[in-house]
Amino acid sequence: MGQRKSSATSSISAEPKKPHLGAALQELEKKAEQPKIIHPAKVVAEGFRQIEAVLDQGYSFTDIARVFVKHGVKISVKDLKAHYEEQRVKRSQTEAKTISDSTLPTPTQLPQVDATTMPAPNPRPPQSNESATIQQQPAQVDTINAQAKFNEFSLYSRSLYQGNQP
Repeated sequence: MGQRKSSATSSISAEPKKPHLGAALQELEKKAEQPKIIHPAKVVAEGFRQIEAVLDQGYSFTDIARVFVKHGVKISVKDLKAHYEEQRVKRSQTEAKTISDSTLPTPTQLPQVDATTMPAPNPRPPQSNESATIQQQPAQVDTINAQAKFNEFSLYSRSLYQGNQP
């Protein structure tokens, strides 16, 4: 029978290379800091304000995509535009929700109103000494009228909020 050849090839040097685990780990750390691929959604989310400003200046999505590609960030015009529109809608909804949440009262914040809290209308004209009392306290009367109107509006608003027709 024939002799067996050794499995070693001639390309391996005579001296084996010493392992450098520390150097390999350092190189991996550097690679971990700079991802090979950045997802288009992340590109747009992090650069939304800059992208929006450039679009406002008249540049196109193609112009913007070229800048990203020039710097090694791979993104297509289609993905850039789609993720930009998605972010724009998401941000406008967030802003609208924040504004509405801060300005509109919840049903529990509306004042509780019943017939005992609203002043009853005066069916008779004031007597001579009563008119002087009313004239001396116009601010109190205005406050009572304003409160009555507010209570009436609150009842109306609450009925609309709960879906009832007045």
